[in-house]
Amino acid sequence: MLGIPSTHQFDFFFLHFLTDVTLSERKTIELEDWILDVAPKVLDALHPGDEPMCATLVTAHNALYFVKRQEPSSSNPEGPSWLSVLPLLVGRKCILYSAHLKWISSTEILVASGTAFGEIIVWSCFLDGEKPSLHNHFSFTGHEGSIFGVQISEPIESPYRIARRLLTSCSDDRTIRVWDISMVEPQHSRSQSFSSATRQDTALQETGFPVNLSDQRDSNCLAVAIGHVSRIWDIRYLYVRNVESDGHIVTIVSVGEDGTCQSWALRYELVQNSEELIFSLENFSNSAHHLGKNIWSVAANEQSGTCVLSTGGADGRIISRESVSSETHDKFLEERDITTVLQNVFNLPSTKPISSEISRKASKATADYFRSYAYVTKDEFLVTTNNGLVLLETDQSHETGERSRNWQQIDTLDDLKGYSVVSSIPDSGVALLGGATGSLYCFESAGKKIAFLAKTDGKIAGIFPCHIEPLRADTIAVLLTYLGKPNFRLLQLRRSASGWLVSSNDDFAIQPVQQGVQFSQSCSALVSFINGQTTIFLGYRDGSIQFLRKNDDGSVEVGIVGGAHGKEAVTAMHWVPSASSNSQIAVSSIQGLGWLFSVGRDGTSAVHSLKSHPKELTLVHKLALPFGPNIEGVYVSPSADDVYVYGFHGKQFVVYNISTSDYILNIDCGGAHRMWSFDPRYDPTGKIVGGNLAWTKASKLNSYNVSEPSHQIVQKGGHGREIKTCTISTTSMDSIRPLIATGAEDTDICLFRFEDSSFSCVATVRKHVTGIQSMQWSKSGEYLFSCGGYEEFFIWRVQPVPAIKVGVLFESACPIDSERSDLRIMGFTVKERVRTEQLKQGNAECGEFEITMVYSNSVIKTWRYDTDRRLWTILYIGRYTSACPTQVSYLNQEDRPVIMTAATDGHLAFWKESSTNDSDNDGPKELACLGTRALHQSAIKSLSTWSLNNDTSLIVTGGDDNGLGISLITVTESNEVQCERLIIPRAHAAAVTATDILTCVPSDTKPSCFQILVATASNDQRIKLWRIIIDLGKEGGEGIDVKRVANGYTSVADVSSMALHPADSDSVQLATRILICGVGMELWNVQRR
Repeated sequence: MLGIPSTHQFDFFFLHFLTDVTLSERKTIELEDWILDVAPKVLDALHPGDEPMCATLVTAHNALYFVKRQEPSSSNPEGPSWLSVLPLLVGRKCILYSAHLKWISSTEILVASGTAFGEIIVWSCFLDGEKPSLHNHFSFTGHEGSIFGVQISEPIESPYRIARRLLTSCSDDRTIRVWDISMVEPQHSRSQSFSSATRQDTALQETGFPVNLSDQRDSNCLAVAIGHVSRIWDIRYLYVRNVESDGHIVTIVSVGEDGTCQSWALRYELVQNSEELIFSLENFSNSAHHLGKNIWSVAANEQSGTCVLSTGGADGRIISRESVSSETHDKFLEERDITTVLQNVFNLPSTKPISSEISRKASKATADYFRSYAYVTKDEFLVTTNNGLVLLETDQSHETGERSRNWQQIDTLDDLKGYSVVSSIPDSGVALLGGATGSLYCFESAGKKIAFLAKTDGKIAGIFPCHIEPLRADTIAVLLTYLGKPNFRLLQLRRSASGWLVSSNDDFAIQPVQQGVQFSQSCSALVSFINGQTTIFLGYRDGSIQFLRKNDDGSVEVGIVGGAHGKEAVTAMHWVPSASSNSQIAVSSIQGLGWLFSVGRDGTSAVHSLKSHPKELTLVHKLALPFGPNIEGVYVSPSADDVYVYGFHGKQFVVYNISTSDYILNIDCGGAHRMWSFDPRYDPTGKIVGGNLAWTKASKLNSYNVSEPSHQIVQKGGHGREIKTCTISTTSMDSIRPLIATGAEDTDICLFRFEDSSFSCVATVRKHVTGIQSMQWSKSGEYLFSCGGYEEFFIWRVQPVPAIKVGVLFESACPIDSERSDLRIMGFTVKERVRTEQLKQGNAECGEFEITMVYSNSVIKTWRYDTDRRLWTILYIGRYTSACPTQVSYLNQEDRPVIMTAATDGHLAFWKESSTNDSDNDGPKELACLGTRALHQSAIKSLSTWSLNNDTSLIVTGGDDNGLGISLITVTESNEVQCERLIIPRAHAAAVTATDILTCVPSDTKPSCFQILVATASNDQRIKLWRIIIDLGKEGGEGIDVKRVANGYTSVADVSSMALHPADSDSVQLATRILICGVGMELWNVQRR
């Protein structure tokens, strides 16, 4: 049996376990109180057939109920079974925020109740008599906030106690407390005096949080810990552990408002010269794989010595991961100091004799230190020291399953003394070493030796190797950059019988990229071979990218993109040719040869499209990442399905998948300002699943090895906060289906595709600093408009890009009067001018947008935006009353543009250019109010329009007064506003927050008649469909007929908006789809009748 509680009802699922799990029956029970927990009945082995009670549950008023299942009668064995709920007893009268039930025998159930005022009540119910009896055991105080989670453990064996039962609680005060409740075991409970329990229950109780808290030892509090940065919502016990001799009793998992899942080890320690035990909680794991705030649910599955932990968050994600014990966590981490390493090296046979000078230096810890290093293979790690030693660490696995690490000396090079650079090609077995004198060396894993390659002029700053052809391992291209010099050198290496040889050596002396009075130093480089020609990309510290292509005749074509990453350094680049683009994303052939992916210390990832000429490097995508600014690497999987970036976030090194918005690795290393090396681990498809990270901290060399993903995404999610607005593009970009854009309180804009009956997030846009207020697509789907607080109004260009699926580029921001403005743009509407030509860059069309915005200070502004020149011009300004406008729309009046606004006073207002405006004035013109019409008793929360003909528009409004407004608006040539309106009171049980007009079909026989289908949604979590018949030939409200035709429940709370999603073209019965957004989102089908 599976029970799923909700607010006032509980669903019971009866499962059959044969070869597969099948759902045989579902029953739902309802109560008039909140249900906090349920516990299935423990079967009695002595009377297996006499089990009428199948479960017990506890409510928010500390009342205990039992659920009885009645099987079908013998006369009708095929008939349905039914459930009944009967009260057992009521504990101490109080309001609970949490509770946990635990059957400790077939006749006794233990209850832990967490109250709203910080008290924990432990009591039990006995069922072995004619009447159930109640025993109160403990009343714990100590928390300084409401109790949000309590959990009773199973009996826990320990060397010093026969059996210990624990209670763990979490609270508003961010603490986790562990209590000893061993005295509630059946043998102790039976001996407890019922009268004493009654006296404890009838003692005077206080509400609120007492000042004089009881001592921890007196209140049986074993341990206290603070770990989360905000409220803790729930806790669980994990009993699986690998080592028991270190005092680790049990693992406690906590989840909270900060979106993290943390693991704690409860340990004990014996006090010296005493039998007293000291307990402590140690935090050894912290995972943050949910977006935004709040992990609401957690579940653990312990089987065969392993534990799988699953969490569900406010972002809709379900994350599953294997629980990591404190002992397993330590096995991933290795720490080495130079003294121990050198002693280990000198005690092992080496390939070269060690001189007495080196031996003397090795005896002193301060004489040498780690200089640079790189992974040669997944098991070999090459290290250079400040004294020129070249060392190799080898990770060996044995038949017993154990692993050992061995060090050996490879060589001693004078050229590497005091300064060295090491670089490698992942899993190639080849590493390259350079020094201050310009000498370049090569190390090959097969022979465990170093060979001299070339002598160059200058101090080598960076070594950037790559295979010339991905499928050939016998040729390598190596690009060398130098400190203090703008030129660079490109070498081609070829493998021969005697080792690696330099087959070509080209020096590039180019015009340096200026940064002020000095040239900018290159800090990243990439060598690729595009259409058989050597192509070099250089990333500079001033944020620019230089592109060079060497032609067959020896000439060099040069192009530069200034400010590719603002004024910050370009740290890494990756080239994706057009041939490797994802087949699921059809990209126009105009995109040319391929795409350059780059990251920089401005905290963004960017994609440039390369045409046939170096100067045709066009920016097609640039978005901020959720961490930064120290982003150090980028990688695109061979199938161009996933894009990974890695770098430093605070004190952690992270690997982040842009395509899935998921952190692959989180390694605590101390932060960015240190020497480090990262070697990714790939699965057979080329996706990053782990890696080896080495870093220097406090003069010690640390490494962390992860060979598989730490977690899996069971269900994809979306926003971490409630969605405030949504819009859907009416056209598709190439093969990309219509894009859903959502804006939420987490200040992010997410772009989704609906495929395979689920939502897939393809881009997350981060630039707004407040919650998103409103959004709208252009008709072509190439531009997305968004607005929010602080007068933020942004325009984004959207186009298909491989790997990331959808490229998003910040186009422009509406100018504001003051940087300190705190005005919120409440809404806007966009009118498109005729487009005339194509932009020179990209395939976005050229034209103008006329945008009208309403502000929180009752001001209305109309702007013109020129997409070609990216120029904003203010056209009109109008001012409403003291009421705040909430919505704005254009009325489709032919040659007579009219602006309509809705406000918090429940009125519609109509605006047009004032006739008194001076035509010679170049400034903004004044908007004149043509009139207002009262509709609702309070604020108008939603508004939808539909043009019935050239003169008349249908207006559908939803009000804060729970009413639905239907209006017919006509503006005459003399600017007179005629309004016929009909209000449906109590259309919903709460404010009508979303409306949309689904269809409008004119009558075949009577042109003045229209049949309209309208959808509305509300905070009452109901979706309703209304059929409206309009006859323009009748006067007044006689021409409007309204009928509700559908009423459904949505699980989306706090509905904020809705939008129409195009139905599949092959669907005959499906009229359209409705997207409902709020705390989550749902897509509803509207069937034809």
